[in-house]
Amino acid sequence: DCLQNPDAVETLGMIGVQSINTKSEDCPVSLDDLKSYLDKAGRELGLDVLVEPNIEVKIGDSVSKPRIAETTAQVAGLFGGWPKSDVDSDDPLARYQDNLELINIDGAWKNVDSSGKTPKEIILAIVDTGVDSSHPDLKDQMWTASDGSHGYNFVDNNENTSDLNGHGTHCAGIAAAQTDNDVGIAGIADVKIMALRAFGADGTGGMLATLQGLNWAVSNGATVSSHSYTSDGSSTVFLQAIQSAAKVGHVVVVASGNDGVDVDEEPRFPCSFATA
Repeated sequence: DCLQNPDAVETLGMIGVQSINTKSEDCPVSLDDLKSYLDKAGRELGLDVLVEPNIEVKIGDSVSKPRIAETTAQVAGLFGGWPKSDVDSDDPLARYQDNLELINIDGAWKNVDSSGKTPKEIILAIVDTGVDSSHPDLKDQMWTASDGSHGYNFVDNNENTSDLNGHGTHCAGIAAAQTDNDVGIAGIADVKIMALRAFGADGTGGMLATLQGLNWAVSNGATVSSHSYTSDGSSTVFLQAIQSAAKVGHVVVVASGNDGVDVDEEPRFPCSFATA
Protein backbone atom coordinates (compact mmCIF):
# COMPACT_ATOMS: atom_id res chain seq x y z
CA ASP A 1 0.00 0.00 0.00
CA CYS A 2 2.84 2.36 0.85
CA LEU A 3 4.46 2.13 -2.58
CA GLN A 4 1.13 2.69 -4.33
CA ASN A 5 0.39 5.88 -2.43
CA PRO A 6 1.07 8.93 -4.63
CA ASP A 7 1.43 11.11 -1.53
CA ALA A 8 4.41 9.03 -0.39
CA VAL A 9 6.12 8.19 -3.68
CA GLU A 10 7.60 10.56 -6.25
CA THR A 11 9.00 9.35 -9.56
CA LEU A 12 11.90 11.28 -11.08
CA GLY A 13 11.57 9.64 -14.46
CA MET A 14 14.28 11.47 -16.41
CA ILE A 15 17.00 10.26 -14.05
CA GLY A 16 15.60 6.85 -13.06
CA VAL A 17 14.96 7.62 -9.38
CA GLN A 18 11.99 7.21 -7.06
CA SER A 19 11.75 8.86 -3.66
CA ILE A 20 9.70 7.33 -0.85
CA ASN A 21 8.82 9.49 2.14
CA THR A 22 9.15 7.05 5.03
CA LYS A 23 8.57 9.84 7.55
CA SER A 24 5.05 10.55 6.37
CA GLU A 25 1.84 9.10 7.77
CA ASP A 26 1.23 7.68 4.32
CA CYS A 27 4.27 5.40 4.53
CA PRO A 28 5.26 4.57 8.14
CA VAL A 29 8.09 2.13 7.41
CA SER A 30 11.74 1.97 8.44
CA LEU A 31 14.56 2.32 5.93
CA ASP A 32 15.79 -1.20 6.74
CA ASP A 33 12.34 -2.74 6.21
CA LEU A 34 11.89 -0.85 2.95
CA LYS A 35 15.31 -1.92 1.72
CA SER A 36 14.62 -5.56 2.59
CA TYR A 37 11.30 -5.50 0.73
CA LEU A 38 12.68 -3.79 -2.38
CA ASP A 39 15.77 -6.04 -2.49
CA LYS A 40 13.48 -9.07 -2.52
CA ALA A 41 11.17 -7.55 -5.13
CA GLY A 42 14.15 -6.65 -7.30
CA ARG A 43 15.46 -10.21 -7.26
CA GLU A 44 12.06 -11.62 -8.18
CA LEU A 45 11.62 -9.13 -11.02
CA GLY A 46 15.22 -9.28 -12.25
CA LEU A 47 15.84 -5.63 -11.45
CA ASP A 48 18.81 -3.87 -9.87
CA VAL A 49 17.47 -1.89 -6.93
CA LEU A 50 19.39 0.65 -4.85
CA VAL A 51 17.97 2.02 -1.61
CA GLU A 52 19.69 4.93 0.13
CA PRO A 53 18.77 7.50 2.79
CA ASN A 54 18.42 11.19 1.97
CA ILE A 55 21.97 12.18 2.95
CA GLU A 56 22.94 15.75 3.84
CA VAL A 57 24.62 17.99 1.29
CA LYS A 58 25.90 21.53 1.81
CA ILE A 59 27.27 24.45 -0.12
CA GLY A 60 30.61 26.08 0.57
CA ASP A 61 31.02 29.22 2.65
CA SER A 62 29.66 32.35 1.00
CA VAL A 63 30.49 36.00 1.51
CA SER A 64 28.24 37.19 4.34
CA LYS A 65 25.73 39.87 3.39
CA PRO A 66 27.29 42.62 5.58
CA ARG A 67 30.50 42.26 3.55
CA ILE A 68 28.83 42.61 0.17
CA ALA A 69 29.66 46.02 -1.30
CA GLU A 70 26.77 48.03 -2.66
CA THR A 71 28.48 49.89 -5.47
CA THR A 72 30.95 49.01 -8.19
CA ALA A 73 33.53 51.32 -6.64
CA GLN A 74 33.26 49.58 -3.28
CA VAL A 75 33.52 46.16 -4.90
CA ALA A 76 36.62 47.22 -6.81
CA GLY A 77 38.16 48.38 -3.54
CA LEU A 78 37.81 44.90 -2.07
CA PHE A 79 40.27 43.45 -4.56
CA GLY A 80 43.33 45.53 -3.60
CA GLY A 81 46.32 43.76 -5.11
CA TRP A 82 44.23 41.20 -7.00
CA PRO A 83 45.91 40.16 -10.31
CA LYS A 84 44.68 42.29 -13.20
CA SER A 85 43.10 40.69 -16.24
CA ASP A 86 43.39 41.73 -19.88
CA VAL A 87 40.12 40.05 -20.83
CA ASP A 88 38.30 41.87 -23.65
CA SER A 89 35.20 43.18 -21.90
CA ASP A 90 33.87 46.61 -21.01
CA ASP A 91 32.38 45.38 -17.74
CA PRO A 92 34.03 47.40 -14.94
CA LEU A 93 35.04 44.42 -12.80
CA ALA A 94 36.23 42.21 -15.67
CA ARG A 95 39.77 43.50 -15.16
CA TYR A 96 39.85 41.58 -11.88
CA GLN A 97 38.70 38.30 -13.45
CA ASP A 98 42.02 36.60 -14.03
CA ASN A 99 40.11 33.31 -14.03
CA LEU A 100 38.83 34.23 -17.49
CA GLU A 101 42.38 34.52 -18.78
CA LEU A 102 43.26 31.15 -17.27
CA ILE A 103 40.59 29.47 -19.38
CA ASN A 104 41.36 31.61 -22.47
CA ILE A 105 37.82 32.93 -22.64
CA ASP A 106 38.81 35.60 -25.18
CA GLY A 107 39.79 32.85 -27.59
CA ALA A 108 36.47 31.08 -27.09
CA TRP A 109 34.48 34.30 -27.58
CA LYS A 110 36.40 35.08 -30.78
CA ASN A 111 35.75 31.59 -32.14
CA VAL A 112 32.03 32.06 -31.59
CA ASP A 113 32.00 35.53 -33.15
CA SER A 114 34.04 34.46 -36.19
CA SER A 115 32.00 31.33 -36.88
CA GLY A 116 29.31 33.31 -38.67
CA LYS A 117 26.69 31.19 -36.96
CA THR A 118 23.97 32.23 -34.56
CA PRO A 119 24.51 30.33 -31.30
CA LYS A 120 21.50 28.30 -30.21
CA GLU A 121 19.96 29.12 -26.87
CA ILE A 122 21.45 27.09 -24.04
CA ILE A 123 19.72 26.77 -20.68
CA LEU A 124 21.95 26.45 -17.62
CA ALA A 125 20.23 25.16 -14.49
CA ILE A 126 21.70 26.41 -11.20
CA VAL A 127 20.84 23.78 -8.56
CA ASP A 128 21.66 25.81 -5.48
CA THR A 129 20.19 28.34 -3.03
CA GLY A 130 18.17 30.17 -5.66
CA VAL A 131 19.09 33.12 -7.88
CA ASP A 132 18.41 36.85 -7.48
CA SER A 133 16.52 37.40 -10.73
CA SER A 134 16.46 41.18 -10.16
CA HIS A 135 20.25 41.48 -10.09
CA PRO A 136 21.30 44.04 -12.76
CA ASP A 137 23.86 41.64 -14.25
CA LEU A 138 21.46 38.67 -14.29
CA LYS A 139 17.94 40.02 -14.89
CA ASP A 140 18.22 39.78 -18.69
CA GLN A 141 19.82 36.35 -18.53
CA MET A 142 17.04 34.54 -16.70
CA TRP A 143 15.19 31.63 -18.27
CA THR A 144 11.46 32.25 -18.03
CA ALA A 145 8.69 29.68 -18.25
CA SER A 146 5.34 30.36 -19.89
CA ASP A 147 3.87 31.19 -16.47
CA GLY A 148 6.57 33.79 -15.77
CA SER A 149 8.53 31.70 -13.27
CA HIS A 150 12.30 31.20 -13.48
CA GLY A 151 12.47 27.64 -12.16
CA TYR A 152 11.32 25.86 -9.01
CA ASN A 153 11.86 25.86 -5.26
CA PHE A 154 12.20 22.30 -3.92
CA VAL A 155 12.69 23.50 -0.35
CA ASP A 156 9.27 25.13 -0.03
CA ASN A 157 7.61 23.40 -3.00
CA ASN A 158 6.69 26.55 -4.85
CA GLU A 159 7.96 28.78 -7.67
CA ASN A 160 9.72 31.33 -5.45
CA THR A 161 13.35 30.88 -6.46
CA SER A 162 14.70 34.00 -4.75
CA ASP A 163 18.10 33.57 -3.10
CA LEU A 164 18.18 33.93 0.70
CA ASN A 165 21.85 32.96 0.94
CA GLY A 166 23.75 34.46 -2.01
CA HIS A 167 25.65 31.37 -3.11
CA GLY A 168 23.37 30.50 -6.03
CA THR A 169 23.46 34.07 -7.33
CA HIS A 170 27.26 34.01 -7.06
CA CYS A 171 27.46 30.82 -9.13
CA ALA A 172 24.99 32.14 -11.70
CA GLY A 173 27.04 35.32 -12.10
CA ILE A 174 30.33 33.53 -12.67
CA ALA A 175 28.78 31.38 -15.37
CA ALA A 176 26.32 33.69 -17.05
CA ALA A 177 26.43 37.35 -15.98
CA GLN A 178 25.57 39.59 -18.91
CA THR A 179 28.79 40.56 -20.69
CA ASP A 180 29.67 43.95 -22.22
CA ASN A 181 26.79 45.76 -20.54
CA ASP A 182 28.98 48.13 -18.48
CA VAL A 183 27.76 46.43 -15.30
CA GLY A 184 29.64 44.27 -12.82
CA ILE A 185 31.56 41.27 -14.12
CA ALA A 186 31.74 39.34 -17.39
CA GLY A 187 29.99 35.99 -17.52
CA ILE A 188 31.59 33.04 -19.26
CA ALA A 189 28.74 32.30 -21.65
CA ASP A 190 25.58 33.93 -22.95
CA VAL A 191 23.16 31.34 -21.62
CA LYS A 192 19.77 31.44 -19.94
CA ILE A 193 19.74 30.81 -16.18
CA MET A 194 17.20 28.37 -14.76
CA ALA A 195 16.98 28.78 -10.98
CA LEU A 196 16.39 25.58 -9.02
CA ARG A 197 16.43 26.08 -5.27
CA ALA A 198 17.51 22.94 -3.38
CA PHE A 199 19.05 24.51 -0.25
CA GLY A 200 17.79 26.57 2.63
CA ALA A 201 19.07 29.98 3.65
CA ASP A 202 21.72 28.29 5.82
CA GLY A 203 23.17 26.46 2.81
CA THR A 204 22.22 22.95 3.92
CA GLY A 205 19.90 20.48 2.29
CA GLY A 206 19.28 16.87 1.36
CA MET A 207 20.32 14.83 -1.65
CA LEU A 208 16.68 14.37 -2.65
CA ALA A 209 16.17 18.07 -3.40
CA THR A 210 19.26 18.13 -5.61
CA LEU A 211 17.99 15.07 -7.48
CA GLN A 212 14.60 16.73 -7.89
CA GLY A 213 16.44 19.73 -9.28
CA LEU A 214 18.42 17.63 -11.75
CA ASN A 215 15.29 15.83 -12.91
CA TRP A 216 13.42 19.14 -13.32
CA ALA A 217 16.31 20.61 -15.28
CA VAL A 218 16.44 17.70 -17.73
CA SER A 219 12.65 17.60 -18.05
CA ASN A 220 12.45 21.31 -18.86
CA GLY A 221 15.16 21.59 -21.48
CA ALA A 222 18.32 22.55 -19.60
CA THR A 223 21.44 21.34 -21.42
CA VAL A 224 23.79 21.90 -18.48
CA SER A 225 23.33 22.01 -14.71
CA SER A 226 25.61 23.47 -12.04
CA HIS A 227 25.94 21.60 -8.73
CA SER A 228 28.22 23.62 -6.47
CA TYR A 229 27.86 21.64 -3.26
CA THR A 230 29.50 18.71 -1.54
CA SER A 231 28.77 15.74 0.67
CA ASP A 232 31.17 13.70 2.75
CA GLY A 233 29.19 10.58 1.88
CA SER A 234 28.93 8.90 -1.50
CA SER A 235 25.65 8.09 -3.24
CA THR A 236 25.43 5.45 -5.94
CA VAL A 237 21.88 6.63 -6.64
CA PHE A 238 23.21 10.11 -7.45
CA LEU A 239 25.97 8.68 -9.64
CA GLN A 240 23.45 6.69 -11.66
CA ALA A 241 21.21 9.76 -11.89
CA ILE A 242 24.11 11.70 -13.45
CA GLN A 243 24.67 8.84 -15.90
CA SER A 244 20.97 8.78 -16.81
CA ALA A 245 21.03 12.52 -17.46
CA ALA A 246 24.14 12.13 -19.62
CA LYS A 247 22.40 9.53 -21.78
CA VAL A 248 19.91 12.16 -22.93
CA GLY A 249 22.63 14.75 -23.60
CA HIS A 250 22.62 16.64 -20.31
CA VAL A 251 25.96 17.78 -18.83
CA VAL A 252 26.35 17.86 -15.04
CA VAL A 253 29.04 20.25 -13.73
CA VAL A 254 30.08 19.82 -10.10
CA ALA A 255 32.32 21.60 -7.59
CA SER A 256 35.32 20.18 -5.75
CA GLY A 257 34.86 22.45 -2.73
CA ASN A 258 36.60 25.58 -1.49
CA ASP A 259 39.06 24.18 1.03
CA GLY A 260 41.90 23.28 -1.34
CA VAL A 261 42.07 19.57 -0.55
CA ASP A 262 43.12 16.81 -2.94
CA VAL A 263 39.80 15.11 -3.68
CA ASP A 264 41.67 11.95 -4.69
CA GLU A 265 42.91 11.73 -1.10
CA GLU A 266 39.85 13.24 0.61
CA PRO A 267 36.83 12.51 -1.60
CA ARG A 268 34.15 15.16 -2.05
CA PHE A 269 30.95 14.01 -3.67
CA PRO A 270 29.57 14.37 -6.25
CA CYS A 271 32.90 15.72 -7.59
CA SER A 272 34.81 12.52 -6.82
CA PHE A 273 32.52 10.54 -9.11
CA ALA A 274 34.63 11.98 -11.93
CA THR A 275 37.58 9.84 -10.80
CA ALA A 276 35.53 6.73 -10.06
